[in-house]
Amino acid sequence: MPPKEKEVNTHKTKNEEPEKEEREAITASGEAGSFLTPEAVLMLTTAIFVDAGEVLVEFIPVIGQIASIVIDVIAVIIFGAWMWLRSGTITVSRKTMARIGKMAKWAKRMKWLRPLCFIIECIPFVGSLPLWILVVYMEIKHNS
Repeated sequence: MPPKEKEVNTHKTKNEEPEKEEREAITASGEAGSFLTPEAVLMLTTAIFVDAGEVLVEFIPVIGQIASIVIDVIAVIIFGAWMWLRSGTITVSRKTMARIGKMAKWAKRMKWLRPLCFIIECIPFVGSLPLWILVVYMEIKHNS
């Protein structure tokens, strides 16, 4: 009589299933650093509107500069909160840990670029440069 094959338990616990669904959702939404994720599209669109709005109001004599500062304050709150929430709530995966060594040199070079963009945005007329788009681009590309 041949030996019986062992039965394999194919039932998953309730805790295993959500993790698998979360991983599949992340995979379906795109790779880390993808510009086609809903988050990236929303934030890049917001950055485009903020920068375009600043360019338009810069042409209005005194009121335009005040409006530009107000737009910058709102943008700092929106993008700053997004960056803080994004970096504070994402856990580091093994894939990310493997890339940390490679990104260390890049991070040293880019260390001052983000704060510099925030400061330049507050300077009249120079703040019309599309720096919010650059800040969002760097956040999506390098801090995923």
